[in-house]
Amino acid sequence: VRTIEVLVYLGVTVLLGGALIGTFLSLDTTLLRNKTERELTDAANISLERMVRAIRSAESVNTGLSTFVTSPGVLTVAEAGTTTSFFLSGGDLMLSVNGVTIGPLTNDTVTVNNLVFTHYTGSTTDMVRIALTLSAITKASSSTRTFYGSAVLRGSYE
Repeated sequence: VRTIEVLVYLGVTVLLGGALIGTFLSLDTTLLRNKTERELTDAANISLERMVRAIRSAESVNTGLSTFVTSPGVLTVAEAGTTTSFFLSGGDLMLSVNGVTIGPLTNDTVTVNNLVFTHYTGSTTDMVRIALTLSAITKASSSTRTFYGSAVLRGSYE
């Protein structure tokens, strides 16, 4: 009788232990996915915010130095004697001011797969739309998403 009780006790303990281990592993995987998504979203927010701010404060788009509707796109805008460019280099979104490369806007864990600028012009309106596809890879998770932004240049509102 004692042997049966011990076997039942061990069986219940093994089942509970297995359930706990499964729960912890599932939670760990979920946390890693959330971290990957957070890194991706943070990189997109920082990058898009910087580009949109530059577009909104710009007086003009330099169409000769910009590449539109293709990836990798290049955007060059001018404001009060300052030229700002956004472009891809080795999977990083780069920022250049007055021809001097400042550095990447994205961090090491995020790769830019696609960068497309679309330039819209109306009779008085000048607007740029951005499509930015980012990938992030962590230990047990990877994610790729496309983010969009747009802005109208200063003083070009209809």
